Amino acid sequence: MKTISNIEVARVLTDLLQIDVDAAKAYDQAIQYIDVISIREQFAMFRDVHNQHVSNLKKVIRALDVVPPEASQDAKGLLMESWAIIRGAAGTEGAISGMKTVAEYVAKKYREACVRPLPPNILSLVEKQYRDAQSHLELIEKVLINRPWEKKVA
Repeated sequence: MKTISNIEVARVLTDLLQIDVDAAKAYDQAIQYIDVISIREQFAMFRDVHNQHVSNLKKVIRALDVVPPEASQDAKGLLMESWAIIRGAAGTEGAISGMKTVAEYVAKKYREACVRPLPPNILSLVEKQYRDAQSHLELIEKVLINRPWEKKVA
């Protein structure tokens, strides 16, 4: 399979980089509304993973002789953050539900990138980061099923 041009590869990676920036900021917002310490800690780790994704993507974009964009929030990011805030106003469950929507979007965008004809070394990174995004979504779904914020502390 023929791979796409370096400029197109950089465009795909820049889109993913922006999504990771926006997701990290949304996790920051959601954390403020979550009462369960273990979930806050997990979301902080997810935020850190997204920040690591940003670093990884910037390195690869630079290796393509393209200047990566500054890591700033865009319109989609404001929407993600607003979703986290609005849902977070409903408390822990709302914040987690809001982040489920964010995690679904991130996983979808990574899944779409995984089918692009990227060079093998770059595709490997994108697939690894997709697995991270998918694991975040799976954990959030489990938390929503188990509802630990309803458990009484003895």
